[in-house]
Amino acid sequence: MHSTIFMLGPPDTAIKNNDLRMKRTEDGKYRVLISNCTPFTSLLTQDKTIARHSETVVLGHHKRVRFPKGAAVNMFNLVSDADSSMLSLRQIETICERNGFKRVFNHPRNIQLTSRANARRVFSDIPGLVIPKTVATTFSSIPNLARDITAHKLSYPLIIRCSGRHGGEAMYRVDSEEALSELPDDLKQEGTRLLLIEYLAREDERGLFHKIRIVFVDGEIYPRHCIFSDNWCVHATDRERVMLGDEQLREKEQAFLQNFDNTLTASQRQALLTMQQRLGLDLWGMDCAINDDGQIILFEANACMNFHDQDYGPHNEFEYLKPFQQAVRRAIKKMILRH
Repeated sequence: MHSTIFMLGPPDTAIKNNDLRMKRTEDGKYRVLISNCTPFTSLLTQDKTIARHSETVVLGHHKRVRFPKGAAVNMFNLVSDADSSMLSLRQIETICERNGFKRVFNHPRNIQLTSRANARRVFSDIPGLVIPKTVATTFSSIPNLARDITAHKLSYPLIIRCSGRHGGEAMYRVDSEEALSELPDDLKQEGTRLLLIEYLAREDERGLFHKIRIVFVDGEIYPRHCIFSDNWCVHATDRERVMLGDEQLREKEQAFLQNFDNTLTASQRQALLTMQQRLGLDLWGMDCAINDDGQIILFEANACMNFHDQDYGPHNEFEYLKPFQQAVRRAIKKMILRH
């Protein structure tokens, strides 16, 4: 196998403010605080084979790195948020152009396509795929925000979230123009970059919402989870809050994962393959739902998602997730070691 350099980089705000912070951990070590990168920590530290044949480089922190010349080294770009880390992505792209890496995983040029505001431009013509209209704006005042919503012909309810945030953070549903004033202060700071997103979530007959995660590794498709929630913003914590005490929901998720390849329709599979072809990424994921017509409703598509770490519940209630989590982990390792 070839050695691999895993490349990390700070978000734009840290670069502009010269704030590449370090923090002392409980064991007395220092760690650089990096956000909006592919969450790869456990694989890098726990897999001895990968750890033995890799190095991790942090832009702005490791300032005297000399990359080996020739085609003996791969580079894996872990900077994965096009909305918050464009400066790091451009620097890594320059590094790729100047060095003869054998292969670049998740090339920064392809990561730039995953900006939430770009999704309709990149995917909107794919049959069977529904893309919410998304508009990027900068907050200046509530009246100006309301005018932006009207000018872009967005209707209520809609979702407003801080650009570059993940995991359901800083994301709110607004049901009317009057409710804009109720947005929390962190969204109403002048200059805050916001995303205005068409609301497409729909509950089922039980009043529940669902979120499917699908992972793409080296062009192959893997089901990751299907979480059910009583809240439109389906989050990982809903697994224990809603599903832990509902065996029927756990069985429903398990059946979805086990039958994924057989129940995926030809049009759904083609939509997923077309997305993979257009992004050209080696490792990425999408969160989505499937409506009553079998259409895939895209929530997001990027490489910032958790692909392999998993909590199986206090008494292993979610242990049925293990083979699917392990399948993704094996595929990632195989991809890295093969090239």
